Parts: sequence; C-alpha cells; structure tokens
Amino acid sequence: MNAKRITIIGLGLIGGSLGLDFRKVGGSEVLVTGVDHDQETLIKSVDCGAVDYSTSDLIAGVENA
Repeated sequence: MNAKRITIIGLGLIGGSLGLDFRKVGGSEVLVTGVDHDQETLIKSVDCGAVDYSTSDLIAGVENA
C-alpha cells in the first residue's frame, strides 16, 4: 500500500473536521496524524477516528507527511 500521509496541526473544530473528511474520502489510503498541545484533545481525536495517530511533538508529527 502506498498510503498518503497527512499531518493536521491543531485539532480543534476545523482540524478535527478536516481529519474526519480526509479519513472518509481517503479510507485506508490516507494516514492522518494530528498534532496538538492538549493531551485530552489528542486522545479524543484518535477515539473519534479523526486521526490515526496523535502527538504533541511537532517534529515527530510532520516527519513523514
């Protein structure tokens, strides 16, 4: 599989909505990483399916995007 890797910086209303749309349109062909400073937001974004992975480390989050 040659998946597209997308990183969203900021997982508020707009970032979370983008993540959900990328996942809906791209399916398993898109891997979405979310970067945010709030730990609770990172956990919620993975739990609701907006992102595949989440981190508060900006460099790690954009490494393969």
